[in-house]
Amino acid sequence: MNPRFAIPNPCPKKWADLEGEGRERHCELCGKSVHAMDQYSGEEWAQLWHESNGRVCGYMGAETAPEPRSRRAVLMGALLTAIAPLMAQTGRVRIRVTDATGAVIPTAEASLLAFDNRPIRTAKADEAGEILLIDLPLGNCRFRVSAAGFASRTLTITIANSEELQLDAKLEVGPLGEIVIVEAQPIKKTRR
Repeated sequence: MNPRFAIPNPCPKKWADLEGEGRERHCELCGKSVHAMDQYSGEEWAQLWHESNGRVCGYMGAETAPEPRSRRAVLMGALLTAIAPLMAQTGRVRIRVTDATGAVIPTAEASLLAFDNRPIRTAKADEAGEILLIDLPLGNCRFRVSAAGFASRTLTITIANSEELQLDAKLEVGPLGEIVIVEAQPIKKTRR
């Protein structure tokens, strides 16, 4: 008997509830004969299978042996198990970007860097000067934090798990001669 088969809609009836004795019993629910598959030889099962055009109602009383694994499958499983933590995309980093005075920089952005310092992806700061980067690989990650008019800064962070890391990045004013546009916003007055 071939141990590789599927049972798409298993019958809810129990073997003990079926009518009859021996390796073949009758099911009142579907009106078919049910065969105890583990009690047939390979030749008997093949004959039964042939006679019923491949539609046999069977009961599996004993546990079947697991499907043998090829050496390639075992090696591939071991490799995937070993590198799975490296492929996990679970890290989160929140970077708060400020200037030398401690004021937030809402125009800042942070880029996750590849090994050759090429940006892989970039996220922009919100109005509170915070940048959230998610789905980061575990291990060491390098980021470039920058904003117009400020010198960029590179950060190296070790991500060990899925907990969010919170960092502060203080940017210094950029090189002289660079044009910086500063927009003043009115201060909201509060009444007392």
